[in-house]
Amino acid sequence: MSQTQVFKTPDASGSLTCPLHGMQQRHVAILASSGCHGMVAAPIAEVFAMCTELAARSGIGIAWAVRFLSYHGGPVACRASLTLWTEPFHVEPPESYDAVFQLSDRTDGAIEAEKALMDVWLQRASVIPIPAAGPAARSDRLPMPEAPSAGHIDRALVAALAVIRRRVHPDIARTLAEAFSREMGCPLAALIGGDVSGAFNEARRASQWIRNNCERDITVLDVADAVGVSQRTLLRLFLTEFGKRPSDHMRDIRIELARALLLNTDLPVDTIAWRTGLRTGDRLAKVFRRFIGKSPTDVRQLGRMEDFILHAHRAPL
Repeated sequence: MSQTQVFKTPDASGSLTCPLHGMQQRHVAILASSGCHGMVAAPIAEVFAMCTELAARSGIGIAWAVRFLSYHGGPVACRASLTLWTEPFHVEPPESYDAVFQLSDRTDGAIEAEKALMDVWLQRASVIPIPAAGPAARSDRLPMPEAPSAGHIDRALVAALAVIRRRVHPDIARTLAEAFSREMGCPLAALIGGDVSGAFNEARRASQWIRNNCERDITVLDVADAVGVSQRTLLRLFLTEFGKRPSDHMRDIRIELARALLLNTDLPVDTIAWRTGLRTGDRLAKVFRRFIGKSPTDVRQLGRMEDFILHAHRAPL
């Protein structure tokens, strides 16, 4: 019988930290559930640990803490006889993490009300989904431990390096990409080098430009002009990076920002509509009912009630 491996952090708290004095600490989380590819967590944690060391040597005062999370906390049995030791997801608010790498969308042992609680938490988090492999083919033979594909690991590393590029420095991300490329024998450096300065970066820059300008009456042509590409190229970039058309991405950003303002401010609906480029409360309500299934007022009331439940759930007995 194979032995079960347990990945446990040095302080047994569910976080990997680099206690360097005088450095700003930033946090990312890895959200796991039973049956997920836990081995993907290792390179994610390693790249952030290496980033902390490299940033310290470069005079950049940022240290990363990586926390392993699950619904209930405790040991999570992953594939290939691997166990991750985790904390409950609600220990910290989602806004405290620069990114949440979601290895699975399962919520082990959670009833419907609890699943809704996690959904609210995830909606407020910067989630990076790492897709799981499909189910293994049925066979009369004993199943072999399933390892994550190179694509799983590449995607996880590219996503982690993108966070480092945004939050630390592009040169740090590129140096780490080159190091992992040599170690793994994969074209990760080319991926990062090309994506960071090319297609990947253009899609992200376009998305950020939309966020910065969505209060205005902007068009897809405006977005394409802002990043210096044609509308056809912009469409290809968005379909590749976000899986949606630029116009749909623009709409979703406006919905996301309007939702955040509804939940976190007391601004009138008309003011929120104006600030998100939807111009009128009637149009905002129409968009919300069509794509969320609730009115802005319902979203505000329900969100605040769920936030109250979330904080009550976190409160010590």
